Amino acid sequence: MIIKKNLTNNIRSKLWIGFALVIIATTLLLATAFIIIDNKIETANATRLLDTALKIAWDEFMKRPILLQGILHEASRSDNIVKAVNDRDLIFLKKTIAHWHKSYPFVDFWVITDNYGYVICRSGSSIRAECYSSQ
Repeated sequence: MIIKKNLTNNIRSKLWIGFALVIIATTLLLATAFIIIDNKIETANATRLLDTALKIAWDEFMKRPILLQGILHEASRSDNIVKAVNDRDLIFLKKTIAHWHKSYPFVDFWVITDNYGYVICRSGSSIRAECYSSQ
């Protein structure tokens, strides 16, 4: 009777351990599969979002010179600057180019020329505003 009880307990414990191992193994397998699939999906989403953000940033970066060129062409056609260039008002041009240099720090070199292409005023990264009075 004691032997039969021990065998029954032994079989029960083996079945219980086997059942627990099957459940735990299945759960671990499913959890691992879910984590791997979730990581792949998240990586794909992050890559897609970064690609989109980089494309937008690149487009904005490439538009900047065109927009700046348009802004400065409009500014150069203004009556104040046309009059200052024609009159060779070097003080006004020096202030204007210093203002542009502060407003657009990513531009390395600024030059104001007259209608004939002669440099009247310039400013660069190592040069403060320089103006030339001779024609």
